[in-house]
Amino acid sequence: MKINIMKTIKITTIIILLTLISNFTFSQDADVLKTDSIFNHAQELILPLVDINGLKIDGESIYSKKQVIAKLGSPDSYREDELGMTFYYGHSSRFYFSFDGVGGEFVIDDPGFAAFTSEIEGGLKVGDNISKVEQLNMPVDKGTPNEYHVPFSDWAELLVIYDKNNRITSIQFTIYN
Repeated sequence: MKINIMKTIKITTIIILLTLISNFTFSQDADVLKTDSIFNHAQELILPLVDINGLKIDGESIYSKKQVIAKLGSPDSYREDELGMTFYYGHSSRFYFSFDGVGGEFVIDDPGFAAFTSEIEGGLKVGDNISKVEQLNMPVDKGTPNEYHVPFSDWAELLVIYDKNNRITSIQFTIYN
């Protein structure tokens, strides 16, 4: 009878330990998944909405050529190639959309366009004071003279160039593949 009790205690102990280990492992994995999904959700909540004159550049919103022209106006020139559609305006402003209509990047060098109109009243425009970039509530790398780099995680970056009078001269946004 002593042997049976000892066996039962050992087996019960092993089962309890295995249960604890497996629960610990699963809870660790669940925490990682929770953290990851919280991180992803937090990114969606924290990152500013990127747009030009109300056209979202988020990798998901899809626009036709007509819709882009309706929001941005008739381009000075337009180019289609194997990668997508590029609309050119003024001196050197350009907006790229893939063939499926997803916005990917832009360069604004003219005051007629506003970026981040959902985030900043009146948007961010060429000619604005560089301090307006801080309204995005994003970390800004001010290390390079006359350039603000605003990383949007590992998938995109905003570059704002300004002159000696602290006036924005170019707003550039790129999505990396």
